[in-house]
Amino acid sequence: MERTRDRKLDHSKIMVNAYPVDLEYLQFVDLHNIDQRRLVDATIDAQLLSVKKSIHIKKLDILIIGTVLWEQNTSTTVIENFRYFQKKCQDIGIPVHFIVGLDKQSILSEFDNCTFIDFFLLRAFDECNKPTQILNADWHHYNKKFLFLMGKSQKPHRIGLLYKLYKQGLLNFDRSIWSFYDDISLEDSKKYLSKDTDVHDLGLFLNEYKRQPDQVIPTNGHYGGFPFDANMYASTNISIVSETHNDTLPWNTEKIYRAILNHHPFLIAGSQGHTQHLNKMGFHTFDEYFSIPEYCNIACLPTRLDAIVDNVKNFDPSMSQIKEIDYLVRQNVQTLYKLVNHYRNLIKILFTEYGIVNDLGNFLCKRISPYYLSWQFYYQTIKDSSWPPCDSIEDCGYLPKHIQDELKTVFKLEF
Repeated sequence: MERTRDRKLDHSKIMVNAYPVDLEYLQFVDLHNIDQRRLVDATIDAQLLSVKKSIHIKKLDILIIGTVLWEQNTSTTVIENFRYFQKKCQDIGIPVHFIVGLDKQSILSEFDNCTFIDFFLLRAFDECNKPTQILNADWHHYNKKFLFLMGKSQKPHRIGLLYKLYKQGLLNFDRSIWSFYDDISLEDSKKYLSKDTDVHDLGLFLNEYKRQPDQVIPTNGHYGGFPFDANMYASTNISIVSETHNDTLPWNTEKIYRAILNHHPFLIAGSQGHTQHLNKMGFHTFDEYFSIPEYCNIACLPTRLDAIVDNVKNFDPSMSQIKEIDYLVRQNVQTLYKLVNHYRNLIKILFTEYGIVNDLGNFLCKRISPYYLSWQFYYQTIKDSSWPPCDSIEDCGYLPKHIQDELKTVFKLEF
């Protein structure tokens, strides 16, 4: 939860204009690298240009709100980088307040101008409650299928887990609904599977098990989780939720919140201890209804994934357990609503304290425009640790296909 700030309200400032600035790129840069620092300076100057113009044209009370919400990073280098941006704002006489994700609360505790929120909780709630989005409003225990919306496949708890389900005969239409929408080569997929995997069998799997159950059309290889077809949840009785990471501190995204809002019990394919993290937030994680209740605490990832397969394969609650689970999924939805109200209230308090007059609007969802960045810097800020270095146009040919497509679309590169 957000710690209490002792800032006194300044009622003399009743007309403060807030400027949102997306600082997602800032958390991953090395300011000791001369080339990166040059790119950071150019990016910040471009972001602050409109603010400088506003000051020049008319004297305004202005607050810059810097947001870092989309990516997890608990490196202490974030502290230095935040200070750097703050100094840039001070140089033009403008205060800055940071709205950041909960993952950074421990490392940024010394900053009294930070508000920590569960961004993906708010985003999932807003997206799920759009007029065009239908939600599954009940748990349909009598449907004996499980749901596995895998997302991007290039991770061991994605393609690796899906392959384990396949080897157990669980990827049949009477047992499951799953997604597998992106392209991954035979060679790349082997990186995420055991070394003794049969290459011929793996090739058959890659060719035959591609699925887009709700007709998702990814943009440049990316699908942000919305919109979705609620019938996937109505036609199944449990979700396997593959979160973003499997080897970091537990971190929630829209993936788990979407399952909760659709009244699903779930298994978490993520970091060790992820269920305990959810328990501390007030959510029930249904461990006692599985054949291996302690599955999420298993340190070895392949063994943890095997336990998930075993749990979903044997999930068959009794009549008394069905009543319990039905009650618990509804309790989870209520808990989520309470947390949404909590974080919305934190933002309202922030706006009241500063006297901000413009609506929050899409402040929190505003992503940085690639216009500010070179394509190399853009690649650096989004790259996965498994992707190769990319310093020249020629290097682009070695990148994952969806990133190649994105660079071609965003920066009009030809290679």
